[in-house]
Formats: sequence, structure tokens, C-alpha cells
Amino acid sequence: MMLMLEISNIIIPRSITYEGQEYLITSISKGFNDSEIISLEFESNSEVIIIEKEAFKHSKVQNITFPSSLQRICDSSFAFCTFIEEVIFPSDSELQYIERQAFAYSRLPSITIPPHVKTITEFAFFKCFMLEKVAFPKNTELQIIEKAAFAHTKIKSIAIPSTVTQLGNAAFSSKVLSIIDIPDNSQLQKIGGSSFATLITTLNLPSDVELEDGFCGSTPNLININIIQKKEKKIIYYENKLILSKSSPEIDD
Repeated sequence: MMLMLEISNIIIPRSITYEGQEYLITSISKGFNDSEIISLEFESNSEVIIIEKEAFKHSKVQNITFPSSLQRICDSSFAFCTFIEEVIFPSDSELQYIERQAFAYSRLPSITIPPHVKTITEFAFFKCFMLEKVAFPKNTELQIIEKAAFAHTKIKSIAIPSTVTQLGNAAFSSKVLSIIDIPDNSQLQKIGGSSFATLITTLNLPSDVELEDGFCGSTPNLININIIQKKEKKIIYYENKLILSKSSPEIDD
């Protein structure tokens, strides 16, 4: 006979003691997937660094409060968590990596990306159909948003941090996104194909950005492109109709 315990609220301790020896908990492995847990918290002095691949995949978790110590959320850790209502990162979060499909297909409604995250990996929030708001702190260090990271969500407006240097293919592909704000001090260097397959009407582009084929494919409402002038010029805006991406920055205007 197997006794099954249903525990809805989980608090991960800093350590466990076994045979008189204390062991720090530094990672959470695949063990809560398909579980019935509702609330996930960590002790305030937690030493957890990694939430491993598929650790909570398909679980019924609704509320998650991550510890400051957490540095990596691995592939599909919270994928298909269709009951998620809230995800909280502390202001001193040390998170650096949000990996492939980390929250994909979940019902996450909003998220603030912690400041030390440098890369949001491909499909990280793919088909999060309830995701309406993504915020970045002023001190963000984000540099790369990979392929389809925020594709097919409910986001209607997003501000790309000035620190971002690369947008992957279909990074924001969406049928509802209508405002993409790229600031004048943007450090964007490369924009992938169909990155802006959205409902945007206006787009700001740094003059030194590299554009892949079809970078604004499937943008039926796009009628105006503003060029942010930089020292280097790789693109030319011609009569409000055409953008030419230079194959070499040495080519004369």
C-alpha cells in the first residue's frame, strides 16, 4: 500500500539535517512536476542557486516567491503550469539565466525581469497566452532576447531596455502587440527575422543596427519608421518606404 500525501503549500528550507549532519539545499531537481502544490516559497536565508530542468513542469502551482540566491531557472522548469497567478523576485535577486521554455505555455499574467538577467533564452515565455505585462528595472543588464522568447502572448506594449543588443527571430511575434518602444540610447546591434511580426504602426531603429531578412515581416500596420542616428550607419531610410541594410559599414552613404 502506498500512502500519497497532498501538500499544497511548500516552503523549501535552507538545509536539512541527516544523521547529525547539516546539508545545504542548493538546487531543486525534477520532483515536483505534475504535483498538486499551490504555493512555493523559500526560507529567507535560502542558498538555492538552481531550479533544474522540468522541476515543476505541469504542476498546479499558483504563487511562487523565489529566493534572492537563485541564479538559474533551467529548461521547462515551470512549463505548462496553467494555474500560475503570481511570480515574485526579490529586489536583490541574483538571477542571471532564464532558460529555454522556462515558463512556456503557462498562464503567467505578468513578470518583472530581475536586473542581473543578461539573456532570456529562446521560447522562455512562448505561448504564455495570459501574459500581459513584462517590466524591466532601470538597472537592468539584459543584453539578448532570443528566438520567440515572448511570442504569442497578450502583451500589447513593451519597452525594450537600452542595454539590449540582440533580438532573435520572432522574439515578439504577436497578434495583439501594437507598441514597441526602442529608446534613443538603444544599443541594439542585431534584429532577427520576424522579430516584429505584430500590429505596430511605428518603429524606431538605430542607424547602426544589423537587420536580418524579414525583420519586420508580417507587420501589416507598420507605416512609419524613425531612424535613430548613430555614428555608424548600416541602414538607409528612403522616402518612408524602404530600408536598405548595408552588407558592410564601410560602404559610403
